[in-house]
Amino acid sequence: MKPALPRHMGSHRLRLNINPTLKMTAQSLFIYAIAGGVIWYESRGLRLGRELSELASANLAWFVPATAVAFLLWFVGENLLFARMFSHFHGRTEFIEVLPATAAQSFLQVVNSLVADGALLFFLRQRKGVPWLTGIFTIAFFGFLDGILFSFLVALAGIAVPDSAFAAWWHIAAAAFIAFMLIAAWWMWREPVYGVERWLRSRPSLIAFRKANLAIYAELLAIRFAIALPQGFLLWVSLEAFKLNIPLLQVIATSPAILASGGAPMTPACLGPLQAVGLYGLGAFAPRARLMAALLAFGVAHLIYRLPLGLGSAGVVVGYVLRNGGELADEPDLLALPSDGVKS
Repeated sequence: MKPALPRHMGSHRLRLNINPTLKMTAQSLFIYAIAGGVIWYESRGLRLGRELSELASANLAWFVPATAVAFLLWFVGENLLFARMFSHFHGRTEFIEVLPATAAQSFLQVVNSLVADGALLFFLRQRKGVPWLTGIFTIAFFGFLDGILFSFLVALAGIAVPDSAFAAWWHIAAAAFIAFMLIAAWWMWREPVYGVERWLRSRPSLIAFRKANLAIYAELLAIRFAIALPQGFLLWVSLEAFKLNIPLLQVIATSPAILASGGAPMTPACLGPLQAVGLYGLGAFAPRARLMAALLAFGVAHLIYRLPLGLGSAGVVVGYVLRNGGELADEPDLLALPSDGVKS
């Protein structure tokens, strides 16, 4: 017989006790290193001094309002989207109720994008009593909505503007859109026949996919589309602040891919992939150094706008996520409102 393991070395004997602060710091350095590597690669052959001089030449009277409005519309729109999505799947959720979690998520995309969604998971657990795994798949459903919308917009832009850089990719985006729609149709209308289908539909954690019907898809996608609709024009204004003179139609056609890349995983929000996609899509219409400077300024501005969101009640959520190093764990209801009857 094997000797019995000490009680403290049971099923957790392989767990490493890594300091959460050290873990978060290492992750942050890692994701910024990736973003820096992408920017360095795309800046090959460009002189740093030239890029800096292009930054200094920007018309701030155009750039600051355009980027600020773009960020504000995105933030407010996403908060509304989260409130409606959570209401459909986890009980009535007010716009103001989810605001601290949305603010915390936005702020954490500056600090550590790997754990930013932990703010929304924390909200769902604390305020709605949603199990962690169910919360994870609810946030995955949000990503599924993005997949539907942005694959459609990229395909549409490629067809409508055949001389755009992404026109050659429209069929790939269209194939992705059809795949997303088939998955949605399966969840809405398919009667499970096989065992794996019945097993999948019976998973409690997949409630968002199971409950979503045509009306819910229409509402949530309409909100997401309203968020994305003005972004192409506002990006064009931001680029015009650098006197790039890129045709408006080309910027609008490229903006869905740029917006989608701005939320790429493993990088800070709007840094790295956004600049790479922007250079690929618009590099034929403007000097490369000036375009890179404009795209970098656009990304950095969006990071700066996120910083104040870590203050106030959102700081409670930020503190939880940072304190736990992104780990999911139950705590007292730190988001309880006075009307909830929870003692502080």
